[in-house]
Amino acid sequence: MIDSRLRPRYRDGGPSVARNTASTLADMDGIASVFEEVPGAGRARVLVAGEGREPLLFVHGWPASARAFWPLLTAPALRARFRMHAPDLFGFGRSTLRAPRLTFAHQVETVISVARRAGEPCVAVGTSFGARVLLEATTDPDRAAAKRAMEAMFSMKKIDIATIEAARRGEGR
Repeated sequence: MIDSRLRPRYRDGGPSVARNTASTLADMDGIASVFEEVPGAGRARVLVAGEGREPLLFVHGWPASARAFWPLLTAPALRARFRMHAPDLFGFGRSTLRAPRLTFAHQVETVISVARRAGEPCVAVGTSFGARVLLEATTDPDRAAAKRAMEAMFSMKKIDIATIEAARRGEGR
């Protein structure tokens, strides 16, 4: 059974239809559908399953959603060992973007927010685009610098390493 104390921790809420549908699906396999507020971005839906003590984070690829991990979230061996968390990145599944424009940094913030709630450090698995998001979330201790570099890259028509490095240092723009 999913720990009922988890819902307030994630500040669950939102449209009652989405919540009721998600709850119906979740109750069927013992998977909770909860929401994580991501500052400056919106609300990310997170599937949570397992009674284990170790946190395990799954980050889906493109174009998918957290439901891609349903077979793993329902696997008895994983459920016994891990407390699994699988967020829907913004633009996929049931996450709701409130920011005027979706950026790669919003995806990274989602993963970091969910990892903090799951309990750091945690084992993390990412597929395709999710692996790239996960890599960004775990590699640069100066997250503001990482964000500047990623924003510079996404606004380029052609990759320019010097511009990316300048953005990382906070120069330009």
